[in-house]
Amino acid sequence: MVNEVIKKLSISNKTIVRINNNKIELIEGDLEKKPWIVIDENENLNILEDANNYMEFHKILNKLTKEVFDLKLEKAILTKTPKDYDDVKAVVIKEMQESGNKDIEKTLDSIQQRHPNLFLNFSFDDIDSLIQGIK
Repeated sequence: MVNEVIKKLSISNKTIVRINNNKIELIEGDLEKKPWIVIDENENLNILEDANNYMEFHKILNKLTKEVFDLKLEKAILTKTPKDYDDVKAVVIKEMQESGNKDIEKTLDSIQQRHPNLFLNFSFDDIDSLIQGIK
């Protein structure tokens, strides 16, 4: 199990320790090097990392989460053919913050029903008329 974790996380400088009866036993590596792979009394694996590294990891994770959210939001909005993308985005974000609802699609559907003026509404007849006008 320890080796699987090390391999999945691509840990090269590893320190493996076991904690039993409040004592730390060095199994492999150097106590001066982080991260530590800690095996506790219940054989659970834990990773002990330097606080600065952990905070940097958390910062990167938050940035990626925001980027993924922004991309999902953009895709969802554009599939609804908004008249003004930025207006719709502002309304969606405001409503999600106020309601606590994190479902982009449901929020967007609700906004489209309550504020149809924010979206283009094409019917097949409109498209057919446009095509006929071009010919």
